[in-house]
Amino acid sequence: MTQKLPDFYVFTESEKWNKSQAENCVVSVVKQFPILLDRDLSQFIVNFILANDVHLQAYNKLYRNQDKPTNVLSFPYNPDDGAPEEDFEILGDVWFAYETIEREAAEQDKPIWNHFSHLVAHGLLHLLGYDHENDKDAEVMEALEVQILNAIDIPNPYEEGAA
Repeated sequence: MTQKLPDFYVFTESEKWNKSQAENCVVSVVKQFPILLDRDLSQFIVNFILANDVHLQAYNKLYRNQDKPTNVLSFPYNPDDGAPEEDFEILGDVWFAYETIEREAAEQDKPIWNHFSHLVAHGLLHLLGYDHENDKDAEVMEALEVQILNAIDIPNPYEEGAA
């Protein structure tokens, strides 16, 4: 299957990010989706926003009623918001908190860009309708994440000691 990638954009809301490195990770991960899912994603647009703990804590409080920062939040686009009909579909936005990702990577003894790549896959899977609200769904989503990361030579993030 010819790769049918979504259009995607990477925006920086925090100066702590190395945007070039983050973009490389996003490209590597996104390239795996049409292959793994055997699905044409070319009609979609995805925004990846490189932010910080302040941004994600505010959104986490507003949308999830949790007053603390988190590593990643996905916001699926709602076409009922009155946007005009187009030939493409905005899939949504994925936001990342640098400080939380950096801290988690250090705690888990993982390279930050491996951890970030995992969260890119995780966030994009949420936009595509995958979730981990119950054990069965979590198993499916985690298996897809592992397959995506394996394809780009990143160890299984769910195995103990995976770097």
